[in-house]
Amino acid sequence: MIHFFRRYRQSLFKGNRFTRYLVYALGEIVLVVIGIMIAIQLNEWNANRKLQNENYLYIRKMIGDLKATQSRLDLLLHQNDPVWPSFKQAVKNADTLLKLSYAGFSEEDIDFIGKTTAFQGGSMLNITDNTYQELMGTGKLYTLGSDSLVASIVRYYTICEREEIYNISNRDLLWHGLQVSEKGFGKMKMDYELATNFELSDYPFYFDPKSEEYHNYQITLRYLLLGQRINMSKIEMLIRETETLQLQLKHALP
Repeated sequence: MIHFFRRYRQSLFKGNRFTRYLVYALGEIVLVVIGIMIAIQLNEWNANRKLQNENYLYIRKMIGDLKATQSRLDLLLHQNDPVWPSFKQAVKNADTLLKLSYAGFSEEDIDFIGKTTAFQGGSMLNITDNTYQELMGTGKLYTLGSDSLVASIVRYYTICEREEIYNISNRDLLWHGLQVSEKGFGKMKMDYELATNFELSDYPFYFDPKSEEYHNYQITLRYLLLGQRINMSKIEMLIRETETLQLQLKHALP
């Protein structure tokens, strides 16, 4: 085929048919340009398809990260651990103990007080953000999808980072609250759990609402109640945000 066109072009040139040759030459140029444009479009189509498939992979990985985060947050709210209660249980325990303290402790209450934990343990949120960090590090986040989707992703992980910092700060305050009563009711609770010869009469402050140890225990319970109630509400907010972003990412998939 190439030889045919070459011979035809030569015959036009030798036959002194310059106009036809010029038209033919222009036609060749047009065909070459069209071929180049088609090749460019094919390359762009292939590149876009490759980018789209890569984006779908990242989106699925991010959905997996969000599911891991949601499982972690659900665990903090509802975990059933023999040592550390969930946030919901810890808040309930702190509220019950604080109200009981204002009614006045009786000898019958010691078993409940000794065995009830009002502190969740100050666990870290442990947000899973591996895919987000990879996308940020490679600069691929901003080609992941629509502007609104990218904005939602950035907003979500910004909130998570803020809440991680707050959680650490609030955890330190809760530990401080525990230290307020560690030499009074804290020591009594430890003795009740571990001592073989525990005698409630050895802790006269237990029956004295005006004692310093009693006041400190109430302060501790108030710290735990308010601080963990705030933490619990923030975790519930993060769960809602996590669910919302998961839905947005799923809608971006084919």
